Amino acid sequence: MIVSRTLWAIAFVAMASIVGLGVGMVARHSAAAIAGLLIWWLVVENLIVALAPARTARLLPFVAGNTMVGIEMDSPDTDLADIALTQPQNASLLAGLRGGRAHRRPRRPPTKRSEVTK
Repeated sequence: MIVSRTLWAIAFVAMASIVGLGVGMVARHSAAAIAGLLIWWLVVENLIVALAPARTARLLPFVAGNTMVGIEMDSPDTDLADIALTQPQNASLLAGLRGGRAHRRPRRPPTKRSEVTK
């Protein structure tokens, strides 16, 4: 039990760090990236969990990560255990989120002045 939970926690940390890297690349300012992730985790997801049905709330990234590790989600719905995703399903959900990260366009090399005047 402890070994299994530890391995799932390591997988969650690896996937969450890649999501954080993607947000950091999009935000370009570390403070904005950290604030955005904290606001999403502590405010937005909790509001969605409280207001949306459990069938929708189980697909959120931090909810999926917490249930992947084994932390149960607090929800007003009593049938949450019946519709909860399994640990491999939560891992594939986070991996899919990681695969949809933003891609930056490579910069063009600077042109020489002689090429500009031609």
